[in-house]
Amino acid sequence: MHVPSGFTFLLQPIVFAGLCNSDVNVMIDGTLIAPSDPSQWKCKDNCSQWITFHDLNNLSISGAGDDCISIGDGSAYLNISSITCGPGHGISVGSLGFNGANETVEHVYVSDVVFRGTENGVRIKTWQGGKGYATDIAFERITNFDSKRPIVIDQFYCDDHLTCTNQTSAVAISNVRYNGIQGTSQGEIAIKFACSETLPCTDIYMNGVNLSSDDTTNKTTSSCQNVQGTQHEVVPNVPCLTNK
Repeated sequence: MHVPSGFTFLLQPIVFAGLCNSDVNVMIDGTLIAPSDPSQWKCKDNCSQWITFHDLNNLSISGAGDDCISIGDGSAYLNISSITCGPGHGISVGSLGFNGANETVEHVYVSDVVFRGTENGVRIKTWQGGKGYATDIAFERITNFDSKRPIVIDQFYCDDHLTCTNQTSAVAISNVRYNGIQGTSQGEIAIKFACSETLPCTDIYMNGVNLSSDDTTNKTTSSCQNVQGTQHEVVPNVPCLTNK
């Protein structure tokens, strides 16, 4: 399925359902948008999800858009698995809190995802000045092939074309779990946690993370500020987290 560039498509809730055992390829070059108010969604049964894929094997989503998959405001109880992304930006939670908005994301489980040459791998991004929260989010069994930034939490997100000022309020980020994330990083900083001084990221847990450089002569590093949590068998080491 190909969504062509230069077009914007307004979609009501839609389901792509199997059983499908062959490869399923989705290329998104255009823009897909939902009605702004979920109460306007034209659906009879399950209205909790906008675009749903289920009972598919070997699903590949790629495109030139901002994110391969973007998990935005109001998302809850999402289970995303068995997806290949690239090239592009990757799977992102956010961006949340633009222009002081109060936005929430919770109970999200992302597993068995492959990133190939993406700008980002698993990322949570929020604007300064926002309100709300992102909580109970898990990333498991993720493989990166030359992602520039495999793991990112950024509470200072700002689009390149905007001028953003420092603000004290922020979208709270808590209870985020990274388990079994492997592969290579194009950039030196494979893990970046940039969190707010006034509202630190809390209950961050990392287990079995191993991200090496795609250049065997270099080593990967991490960058972190205002993060609280624990780590076990994590490469590169994240100095803000307590070793378990």
